[in-house]
Amino acid sequence: MPRHPDPLDREIGARLKLIRRRAGVSQAALGAALGVSFQQVQKYETGANRVSGSALIKLARVLGVSTLDLLGRDDAAPRVDWALLGTAGSEDILGGYARIASAPRRRLALALVRALGEGA
Repeated sequence: MPRHPDPLDREIGARLKLIRRRAGVSQAALGAALGVSFQQVQKYETGANRVSGSALIKLARVLGVSTLDLLGRDDAAPRVDWALLGTAGSEDILGGYARIASAPRRRLALALVRALGEGA
């Protein structure tokens, strides 16, 4: 029976992919820095393989971010809508949201996006 990735593993993978791309690091380069193949990095990014605690720390160090940036700062973080990833501007929106440090401002941004989406 095929295993379906846990939604939380997919979210962590999506954050990893976004941060890696923003840093301009290829999957191959990231894999080499971690001592794994680029295929393993792909599996992390899709959530097919879970990122262990030690790998999470190594990823954060290599990418120059905190582990919280990879895990998400709080439970109020939006869930990734996989249907929207790849559409025009989706990575910009997710990247901008990830850079908002203030929890109240993140909630406000999320409420605005939801309100705009309801009018679509």
